[in-house]
Amino acid sequence: MDSEETVPSLVSISAKKKSKKSKKRKHDGDGEAGATPDDVTRERSKKKKKKSKKRSREEHTGDVDAHDEKLQSASDSDARLVAAHTSQTGAPSSIFSILSAAAEPNASRNSPYQVKLIQGTVALLPSSLSDVPGRIKSLLHSLLLMYDAKMGGMLLSLEEGAKLLPFDHNKRTRFRGGAVGGRVVDDLPYVHFSFQVRGLLFCPEVNMKLKGQVVECTPTYITLTSHNILSTKISQDNLNQMGFFYNDESLEWTRERSVTRPGQNEDESFLGPSTSIYLDDCVEFLVERVHECGGYVSLDGKSPDVSSV
Repeated sequence: MDSEETVPSLVSISAKKKSKKSKKRKHDGDGEAGATPDDVTRERSKKKKKKSKKRSREEHTGDVDAHDEKLQSASDSDARLVAAHTSQTGAPSSIFSILSAAAEPNASRNSPYQVKLIQGTVALLPSSLSDVPGRIKSLLHSLLLMYDAKMGGMLLSLEEGAKLLPFDHNKRTRFRGGAVGGRVVDDLPYVHFSFQVRGLLFCPEVNMKLKGQVVECTPTYITLTSHNILSTKISQDNLNQMGFFYNDESLEWTRERSVTRPGQNEDESFLGPSTSIYLDDCVEFLVERVHECGGYVSLDGKSPDVSSV
């Protein structure tokens, strides 16, 4: 009896569910049947708009989250970089500037080597004040073998020690030659000093005669090393103007030297022994141009001639 009563109850429950579904379908069908085609179209477009808005809202939320993560990672990276840079370097320990360099009055203008009195300024942090002359000298050492326009040449060596100048050493006053030391400008943490030091400079000038050793010999130019510190190139045109022509067999630049005997005119001169330019030869030349870039100097030469030395 219990099983027979249970079966009808299950059947009645499923029948109720089916009746609810059929009523809902009937209700929807009546609504669509009673609605005009415009109403149906409008309802469908509303449903599409709702779906598209929901989809775009979900996509926008995902983009915002990803963007926030990128910003957070970038800000963390920048913060680490700034912290590392500040902890390692902080503010510059010095601000260095060359003001002028004057050659000695009796210096020869024919020699590229000149001893000059170099004047400049330096701004140091308090941590560098224990040895100001030593700090200035170390900064000057960073300019060795570099061309500086204000010095007018390439710094080769320095005399021992740098001399600190008074604050008013440039003022034309009867009180000139005051206290020697540093001064603070505004509220900056640097202490400013003026100094002078003697240094040996290599100062090439246009039309100055120099010598160089040939390190490269090509059909279009030759390359020389002057005083073991400068590179000089002499072009094919300048070589041809001095009577040199490239020999493809010997790979040299050769020139036939004309010889005039005593009592003969230049027209009656004859060709003497040839002169050649090849690797390791010493060549005299005139400086045609001086090229400078980033402290490095190279020269263009003209009027080459083989040197006997």
